[in-house]
Amino acid sequence: MLGNICKRWMNGKMWFLRRRHFSETQKRFARNQLLVLPSVFFKGFPMVILETIATWVPIAASRLGSRPCLALDGRNGVLFDPGNSEDLLRLEQAAWGEDDLLARMGTAAHEEFEVRYSAEPNFQILTDIYQAAIERRRRMAERVEVR
Repeated sequence: MLGNICKRWMNGKMWFLRRRHFSETQKRFARNQLLVLPSVFFKGFPMVILETIATWVPIAASRLGSRPCLALDGRNGVLFDPGNSEDLLRLEQAAWGEDDLLARMGTAAHEEFEVRYSAEPNFQILTDIYQAAIERRRRMAERVEVR
């Protein structure tokens, strides 16, 4: 489906690639304007979205599973109905039709990555989890001693 759309409508602006090594994938992400994730299968937390927004590249993803939470429609990417090639085509044409839309979404994508998914906020989240667990254990131990 996607390969045919690329050939027919996008005039060499978009490519359909198969599996690649991580370092090559990161380099390719950084050189592109948009990642299209047309999957019709549920995946809890697609790492490809985080890997892409880290390189200032917005996402076009099927509206399925957690993707609407990661690819914020109109902010750091666009969403389309799973399996609906016409919806995907409409969004792709709109994205390339507006001069700086992809650049704005790419900036928003990277900001989203830095705020929510980079090392610092994740370290703080993990620290908070451990502190809550330690505090819970302390409270449980105090209740046992009181009895």
